[in-house]
Amino acid sequence: MRCVQHQNLDYKLALITKLLDPKIVVIDGIYALDGHGPMFGEPVKMNLIITSNNPVVADALGAEIMGIPLKMVKHILVAEREGIGITNLGEVKINDGWERFKRHFQIRKTLIDKASWLLFNSDVLAKLVIDSPFTSINI
Repeated sequence: MRCVQHQNLDYKLALITKLLDPKIVVIDGIYALDGHGPMFGEPVKMNLIITSNNPVVADALGAEIMGIPLKMVKHILVAEREGIGITNLGEVKINDGWERFKRHFQIRKTLIDKASWLLFNSDVLAKLVIDSPFTSINI
């Protein structure tokens, strides 16, 4: 049923963050996945932990370190528009030396990823697949 919940996920994540109003954010960057994340890909040892008092700043810094343009990470931009934080890292205090962690990560989508995108963006298609007799339910 998770693909039904992915509809407007970027907005849902921003609204949940706004509601919870976290005072500290911790990103475990000891390892990251290059290529096909979040469950598959090539592990890259980063030896990095990001902490922040703002979730938008933490995510924007994480994207910057990974070389991922913010326009590809919609939930960060939605959260900024909701007033949760800012993405301009030049306007916040960051420890010196974080630039040494910068790498360029690739996002490689598979055919299944592309098909899943249709389900994540269409309630009708998601319901058809979930209600299909060919869809097994593992309990």
